[in-house]
Amino acid sequence: MNETLTDLPEVLTSRDLLEVLPIGKNTLYRLLHRADFPARRIGRKFLVSKRALLRWLEEQRHDAR
Repeated sequence: MNETLTDLPEVLTSRDLLEVLPIGKNTLYRLLHRADFPARRIGRKFLVSKRALLRWLEEQRHDAR
C-alpha cells in the first residue's frame, strides 16, 4: 500500500481502493457488488466513504477471529 487509509480523501473511488487494498480488479468488482460492502453507485461510478470503509474493514477483522 502506497498510502495509509487515513491519508486518503473522505470519499474513495474504485481507483483509490485499488491503490490501497491488496486486491485486483476482479476481486474489487465482486466486493463493490456485495450487499455488506459500503459502496454507493452514482451513475457508473462506485464511491465509498472512508469512514464506512474503515468500519467495514474492522468488522471483517473481527469476523475473521
